[in-house]
Amino acid sequence: YWLGKLRNELERQDEAVTWFKKAIELAPDSKNTKHAYGFLARIYVLQENRQEAAKTYETLLTYSPSRDQEILYLHSLVTLYVEMEEIEKALVYSRRWAELEPSNPDVQDTVAKLALYTGDEDEALAKMEELIQMNPDDYDTLGRLADMYRRQGSSQKAFSAYQKLHAQEPGNYLYLEYLLSLGRTLRKSTSYQKQILKKMLAQQGDNLSVLEQLADMTGDMRLVNRGLKLDPRNGKLLYMKGTHYYDSWKKSGSKKDSVRALQWFGKARKDPQWSGTAKRMIDEINPPMTKEEKAIQKFFKKKKDASEEVDIQGKK
Repeated sequence: YWLGKLRNELERQDEAVTWFKKAIELAPDSKNTKHAYGFLARIYVLQENRQEAAKTYETLLTYSPSRDQEILYLHSLVTLYVEMEEIEKALVYSRRWAELEPSNPDVQDTVAKLALYTGDEDEALAKMEELIQMNPDDYDTLGRLADMYRRQGSSQKAFSAYQKLHAQEPGNYLYLEYLLSLGRTLRKSTSYQKQILKKMLAQQGDNLSVLEQLADMTGDMRLVNRGLKLDPRNGKLLYMKGTHYYDSWKKSGSKKDSVRALQWFGKARKDPQWSGTAKRMIDEINPPMTKEEKAIQKFFKKKKDASEEVDIQGKK
């Protein structure tokens, strides 16, 4: 054992390993055996021999270490198994570590991340909720928690989490998208949805989808025109512009408004998605002739043609 210590002090690790292993072999029950394992574990870590280091720390756990020593060994084991990508084993030791330090947020965070990695979402969720209780301003954890709530369909919890995240980081566009979709799921007021859309438009002024939604909710022709500058063939916006003039025509009876409505609905018809709807509006403003009206028109057209033919013959 002492020869091993001397070689270790001289930084001759390979020789030190040989002597420490020999000491353990000769006197497994010696009071120095535990210390020999301690030296071996540290040397294996320095040599990046993770497999042997982990085995040695596991052996050290059998020596009834003090609480502080056990925490040190468990921390080392978790680190080693993560580096070796043996996450299941890392999770086992992180749970044991968490039992010794239930109030340590770093430990609980480690358990949560490892549990999430292995697919145990329930345990990860529980640990992250504990972390938020310990530190309500842990926004990294809150972000992961919000995403989990959203994926699991816990809309109200996800909404509350994203509200807090948005308050802390107003410039994060993704939070606004989630608040909008979750707000609709939770049937938040129209005024709230408008408020979120306006914030989104302030960050992305050329976002056609946001312009469409906001224009649809407000009926603001400035937004419609702004959208048409970005996409002149947008069927929805063309239809909305036609609807604007249609409503004006209905109120005022102005022929000019009806003509404009027909023009915009005509443009909207070129979009296959809006063709049928636009055609119905056109037919409402300018209804197609009935069969009877067509028959009458045909009759008078024939009569007129016959009359013209007689006049021509007479002139000849």
